[in-house]
Amino acid sequence: MNILGKSLAVGAMALAATGAQARVASPALSGFESDPLGSELFLSVYNAEGQISYALDLGIRTKEFDPTKPLSFNISSNAFLSFMAGTSAGQSVVYSVVGANTFFSDLPDLDYVGLFVTSKGQPVLPDFNGLNTSSTLVAEYINQLNSRSGQLTGTNQQTGSKAVNLDSFSTPGTPAYYPVNWGSNLGNTFGSSVAVSAGEAAEFWWLSQPFDESLGDHVPTATLLGSWNFNIAGNSASLEFAPVPVPAAVWLFGTGLMGLLAAKRRKA
Repeated sequence: MNILGKSLAVGAMALAATGAQARVASPALSGFESDPLGSELFLSVYNAEGQISYALDLGIRTKEFDPTKPLSFNISSNAFLSFMAGTSAGQSVVYSVVGANTFFSDLPDLDYVGLFVTSKGQPVLPDFNGLNTSSTLVAEYINQLNSRSGQLTGTNQQTGSKAVNLDSFSTPGTPAYYPVNWGSNLGNTFGSSVAVSAGEAAEFWWLSQPFDESLGDHVPTATLLGSWNFNIAGNSASLEFAPVPVPAAVWLFGTGLMGLLAAKRRKA
């Protein structure tokens, strides 16, 4: 589902009574093994005191994400209502937005391999092995999200269409429960916290290993793309992305992540 620059009301999607099949795209899923577009970005929300978590597939593949365009999501689905039913006033809620691209068939593709993460500040830069470990966990967690959505809808979300976005809630003992399968530091694979308190802006970073011709090697790099903000109001919520202002000329090379990397290489 292409939602770049648009608003999305998350209500009658995968968790509607029809039980429409869907899945979060991931290189670990059947049909995506050789797909160069990476995983879909997804939102995770966690209430430690209430012991409940929530996740939403944002419908944007990492390589197609356009950091120049603002995004807005309105969240009021049955799954989110279940999350709010387990959340009492005054309890702390944290959120994160994450995605990964692990596919490459040749050395130039390594420029597009990396991790999208939210953070309160510039995250710790992992080496290539660390980046790969965290990215692999993203794929594993996506499998858990698909499994949980399948439980809630009674359908096989591992083989459903990625054109329909899904969301789900999890509690202890169910698939995709946040502290068991995920956590604020990606299951101890990541050196920084990706979780930010609801109502606070979260910087959004692209962590990669682009090739530096002057050094003749791939160098760990962090690029600030903008910020997300997740706000709860009653039994609904909003999620918004605000881009970092960039000179218009930078984006003449194309849109999305590919345009960003092309512009950076041209400037160098």
